[in-house]
Amino acid sequence: MTNTPLAPPPPRALLDPNGNISDRFYQWLGSVQKGISGAFSGIGEINAKQEAIDFTIESPDNQDYLFEIDCPFGYKITQVGSKCRSGTCIATTKIGTTPLGGGANSVSSTLQTKTHTSDNVIAANGTSVVTISSNSSCAGLRLTFWITRT
Repeated sequence: MTNTPLAPPPPRALLDPNGNISDRFYQWLGSVQKGISGAFSGIGEINAKQEAIDFTIESPDNQDYLFEIDCPFGYKITQVGSKCRSGTCIATTKIGTTPLGGGANSVSSTLQTKTHTSDNVIAANGTSVVTISSNSSCAGLRLTFWITRT
């Protein structure tokens, strides 16, 4: 039998003449359970896939911006892409107070991607921060965080 549920029986076929669950309804319930099991069979594979999180600050100032607070799962930040509409600034991503290994992003109107291979794992319920510095009329700042769940 496949993991695809059978078509549900019509309401009049749910019970047999004695008021018990009909064989057809019982078979359908079994197929639904198998279908649900099949749907969740590869859920552990989600952890290994890359995801992107966009973070936008329209008018950034030289200060810290909380990026993630108490995320329900841990993850590794593998890359940070940055770009702005105009101006320039430096964007330093930190886990708690520790900057990601690989350096800060020099933000301008040209897309820049920094790869991070150390100090880049945040535990579940952790906090990550983006520190903006050396701001020179930066506007429309957009950061893209590439993460892999751990």
